[in-house]
Amino acid sequence: MYEIVREKYPEANSLAEKTSDILQKALNIKVTDSEKLYLMMHINRLSEKKN
Repeated sequence: MYEIVREKYPEANSLAEKTSDILQKALNIKVTDSEKLYLMMHINRLSEKKN
């Protein structure tokens, strides 16, 4: 599912990747693909509300 959403919403994916990188560096943790998927879904939902 992660791959499908990643391809369908490239902008949300880019923001989720950047957010994940920041979290990983700041908290010294590993962000999983499932967590990135969750971020992408919410980023996409927020961007749709804005439009």
